[in-house]
Amino acid sequence: MSAETRSIRRIEVLLAEYEQNHNNPTNQAIHCFAVPVITWAMLAMLWYLPTPALFEREPYLNWATIFCGLALIYYLTLSIPLALGMVIFSVIAGATIGFSEANASVPLIYIAAPVFISAWVFLFVGHMIEDRSLSLLIDLKFLAIEPVWFMHALFRYLRIPH
Repeated sequence: MSAETRSIRRIEVLLAEYEQNHNNPTNQAIHCFAVPVITWAMLAMLWYLPTPALFEREPYLNWATIFCGLALIYYLTLSIPLALGMVIFSVIAGATIGFSEANASVPLIYIAAPVFISAWVFLFVGHMIEDRSLSLLIDLKFLAIEPVWFMHALFRYLRIPH
């Protein structure tokens, strides 16, 4: 079995496991809204964290971009098309976070933290509607799979092969 075949099977298994707790259409819709919002807010909070002086040479080198780089390496082991989708999402998130940081009248953390908490409340409501536990309570790996699940759902909706 080739590495590509193992990778395809691995992403299919992970998505199928994740989708077991996401069968209700309302819960799925909530997730399609809340997962990218949570991901954006988490990146914004990481962006806000103080960085070492070494990072000062590069304006976009911070904890958020390092996190994105590491996540993208993992996503490449799962699916190249989905990883490329996550690159696009990460670039858009970084641009909007950078714009927000430069133009907001309050520190970025005051925007990101309430957005993060509010989106999690929506996820809890979705799981209450479905009467299922949050996937991350079953296995923490689903924290990393949620954004790829969203990208998978987006690709499926747009009929993009992945």
